[in-house]
Amino acid sequence: MRILVAGGRGFISRRLRRQLSEAGHELTVVSRSPESGDIAWDPDAGVFDRSAVEGQDIVVNTVGESISGRLTAAKKKRIEQSRTIPTRLLAEAIAAADRPPRALVNMSAINFYGDRGDEVLDEEAEAGAGFLTEVVEKWESATEPAQAAGARVVLARTSIVIGRGGAGFDPLYRLFWFGLGGRIGSGEQYWSWISLDDVARAFTFLIERDDLAGPVNVTAPVPLRNRDFTKAMGRAMGRPTLLAVPAFALHLVLGRETPDELLLASQRVVPRRLEQAGFEFRHRELGDALAEIV
Repeated sequence: MRILVAGGRGFISRRLRRQLSEAGHELTVVSRSPESGDIAWDPDAGVFDRSAVEGQDIVVNTVGESISGRLTAAKKKRIEQSRTIPTRLLAEAIAAADRPPRALVNMSAINFYGDRGDEVLDEEAEAGAGFLTEVVEKWESATEPAQAAGARVVLARTSIVIGRGGAGFDPLYRLFWFGLGGRIGSGEQYWSWISLDDVARAFTFLIERDDLAGPVNVTAPVPLRNRDFTKAMGRAMGRPTLLAVPAFALHLVLGRETPDELLLASQRVVPRRLEQAGFEFRHRELGDALAEIV
């Protein structure tokens, strides 16, 4: 198939491109920092050659600024705009094309579900509350022009990705490497995760399966409480996990919203639709994913 990959130089998309190339697909990359053969674009300025989607079979969109870091007003604006603007540009290009792609596989996030305690969250679960939930709702809504034009649209709600180079995982890795890793808050909150290898394989699966559309949770089958996640990290890296960071300390340093949205929220998300469709995870357990990295 001919596949257009937007944000093709990012952390996840680099592995995805390798996976797709090995599967025999023909790739075109759209990037803000184009290399030889890429198509340049500037979504913030509305600069995108819509003819790039003509004749493509699939468009994959992985664009979006990392949510890691303090959620200042400026950061929140960048998080939202870096997702909604490029997505709408691509969706409108698909809708306007004479030879439109038949599908848009659009990255989304499990932040859609908000902080839900011990509730098991599959794709039927309703939206939660909070800034990141609102961003994801707007992000997914930006695909509507493509859906209205009849394209198959997949909303790939992705969790934290376990892999070196990831903006969400690398800070954790460094903390544990220096022996500073430990439970965050009560440690009872669920963290959902997926290995970098499996996220690329899952996206390839979603691209190749014409019967899958709508929200799909791209997470490993076994979400862990933070305290168990911490222990698995310590075991894999041979580091102690005696330290603990109380919630009040996070609030003092980062304010109320940042830790509540990024570190203390509990999201027990399961990949029901992927498993029902027959996707096989290589890393069902966090220890297996960490062993390859370490």
